[in-house]
Amino acid sequence: MNREELIDKIIRGEKLSEAEALTWADIKDDPSVKEELSLMQQLDHPLKIVNRKLLKDQLKGIETTIGEEQRQTTQKPIVKHTEIQNPQNKISRLPTWLYAAAGLLLLAAVTFLMRPQNQVDYFASHYEAYPSIVNPILKGTDNSSDKINQGYIAYQNKDYQRALTLFELATSSNDTIKFYQAISLIETKKPQQAIALLKDLQNRDNRFQQEAAWYKALCQLKIGNREAAISGLSKIEVKHDHPFNSEAVVLLRLLK
Repeated sequence: MNREELIDKIIRGEKLSEAEALTWADIKDDPSVKEELSLMQQLDHPLKIVNRKLLKDQLKGIETTIGEEQRQTTQKPIVKHTEIQNPQNKISRLPTWLYAAAGLLLLAAVTFLMRPQNQVDYFASHYEAYPSIVNPILKGTDNSSDKINQGYIAYQNKDYQRALTLFELATSSNDTIKFYQAISLIETKKPQQAIALLKDLQNRDNRFQQEAAWYKALCQLKIGNREAAISGLSKIEVKHDHPFNSEAVVLLRLLK
């Protein structure tokens, strides 16, 4: 077993054979071994995600390729060593693949932190069902009115599926019903259908025109239509009296 394999076993906490234990006792105080062990321990968590041996083999291939290119360029032999003698002291030299691994993992970490977050996550962190502002009458004057009233009661109780069913069964409708029907559609995971109702409300002068614009933009985000969501939020951003202006400003900064 070579030194790298032995260090791998130490990091993984595997039991050493008697021969391996003797070898480790001989090399563990070597400065280059300590340095390599320290770096490997720092890399150990991300390396657990992938096959460590496969990664090392691939990175050693990079090292070999670099060495070949250097030989072809300089026409000078490359001396393999683990330590370079210095008049003052010994300067340890880690294998090139370890430095390559550190660089690749650092690049992966930066890429992960800078990547755009999932659009549905942005939806979830900014969406909240619109509160009910309707005081339903417990008993309507006709069957249709009763369904609408019961629908509002179900909405207040957060029973959105029942509310949606009752709103759809009602033979009469108005902008208020359409708006709460759209929110119920969002709550029952039907954002595409909600967009159609919200678009109609947004394009007409009514009590929920501004609210419809906000929820439509969120629905666009939910279904993955990022550009449409940004376009809708941008229109809200410039309207300083819009009830969702501050929310739109924050969300736009995250999306752009």
